[in-house]
Amino acid sequence: NKSGNLIHSAFASALPSGNSSESKRKSSLTVLDCVWMHSKQTYYVLDCVWWKDQNIACNDACMRLWFVQSKMEELQDALSVVSNCNRFKFACIETRPVNAHALRSLYASAQDNNDWHSDGLIFYHKHGCYVPQQACPLILVWKDRKISRWLIDTSNRQNADATLQFVTLQLRAHGVVSTHEEEVVLGTLDEPLRVKHRLQENDLVRCSVTNVHMHDCRVENLKFIKRCSASKMQADTWSKIVFQHQAKTETAIQFNDILAAVNYQQQKKRTQHAAE
Repeated sequence: NKSGNLIHSAFASALPSGNSSESKRKSSLTVLDCVWMHSKQTYYVLDCVWWKDQNIACNDACMRLWFVQSKMEELQDALSVVSNCNRFKFACIETRPVNAHALRSLYASAQDNNDWHSDGLIFYHKHGCYVPQQACPLILVWKDRKISRWLIDTSNRQNADATLQFVTLQLRAHGVVSTHEEEVVLGTLDEPLRVKHRLQENDLVRCSVTNVHMHDCRVENLKFIKRCSASKMQADTWSKIVFQHQAKTETAIQFNDILAAVNYQQQKKRTQHAAE
């Protein structure tokens, strides 16, 4: 999960080479990017990285999403039920091309669905490849209070000071602390503090800030809180820090802003086609 804890150890699945009957054939590697929904005991597939030893990650998003959808449909009978060969169900997340109608439909369903709790919309650039373990601007998550119960990070909710924003940063050489993107440096921790808390280079640290300046890539009043536990996987990205600040200050991009941008692009395409 997001904290680095293992949700399930090895288990049988109906995916290629996923169980003992499958492994009797030639063993192969299949890697899927999934979201686990405990209430439905189901893995929902977001993306495909490898399939039967074939590297899918280097292909564009349109191809990957079509590919995994078609493969999941081929195995639907086996993957949609729990059996000795398939401990948990697998299903594909609904994907749609970006247009005004699709956005309105997805936004409405995310608010009205009582079977699961939405945590936002994911936007894929159709020509983007899969980038593991790194922040990628070609895959973005957007959310607001209507479609996410977890809009604002509440991991430090015991602190009553609403003006503070809490961020996870990585300690670099000479006490510098940065976001997941090493080039975004937000401050330094002095040597006495590092010695006192036995901090070492590459440790993840929890800090508080009071303001975030998006265009200057800087924050105000950076203060060390604690060293993060070993389960914390990585530092926050700069985009996450900015988004959290905008969500707290009610200045984030709204759904109607996205819809207006999509409508503008659609109208622009129609005008170009008419001109041709």
